[in-house]
Amino acid sequence: MHSNSSPTRPVHTLDELHASWHDIISSFPHLVAEVENHAARAVKLVSQIECSPGSNSLMDLDGSFYVDLSPMTSAYAIEQNESELPDSRLEFDYPDYPALVRLWDLAGKDDKRLSSLMASLFSVGEGDLGSLKDKRERESPCRAQCPCCRDSGEERARYASMHPLFDILMLAVQKKLTLQVRILSPFAELAIPLLPYQVEAENGMLCAVDKDSSSAFYLDVRWLHAMRIKQVELDGTNYALLIGYDSFGSEIFHLASPDPADVHVWTNSCEWSRQFFSK
Repeated sequence: MHSNSSPTRPVHTLDELHASWHDIISSFPHLVAEVENHAARAVKLVSQIECSPGSNSLMDLDGSFYVDLSPMTSAYAIEQNESELPDSRLEFDYPDYPALVRLWDLAGKDDKRLSSLMASLFSVGEGDLGSLKDKRERESPCRAQCPCCRDSGEERARYASMHPLFDILMLAVQKKLTLQVRILSPFAELAIPLLPYQVEAENGMLCAVDKDSSSAFYLDVRWLHAMRIKQVELDGTNYALLIGYDSFGSEIFHLASPDPADVHVWTNSCEWSRQFFSK
């Protein structure tokens, strides 16, 4: 195992946003995008991110990935190539949202990587992963919950496999149903199609991975304070929609099913689970 200060795992702090960022990022036809708020994250293979210098935003071709670069506080190119599976990436920090957005390219170890290219052009300093973690903890401390909400969250974490959202995801596995999941934040959003073939609950985290591994959804149930379920109509089609909220009343994710009857199934699952989550 390598230490965080290993020279093979440098963290390059990137200079302020340049117009040429757009050209470089859009030159990669396929990237893996991740958006993570304080409670949930989603990962998806995206095609041809379009960059608009006038608006300082990034968006993929189908509009499922969007990020506003203007409020970004820091950007990093992380080169982590010593393993069998390289984990070199770009990470964008925002106010109260460290590493809100991550981008990986799919080049082989011997190819020019997005992170290496950005570091060679825009690096203004080099550090290590441990120092970056410390910096983020100082600048964006964990959100403080009241003792009651914190205790309720730990109760949900202990019985994550009994949480109704676990049952809802497992139902999609059984029905071979493609869900639409959207991760929300003030600065970036990512929507993924999710045909889950595997759902896991461990240490308070729910994880659902798409059948072809092109997307994944993760949720820390400690933060899932409430869920709202309703039927909605989009483009003339009815969907079942589940909205997840944190204890501050903020929306953290949306989950939609093309089967509107899931409104009743999901509601019944939530009613049944109240015996385990009474707080």
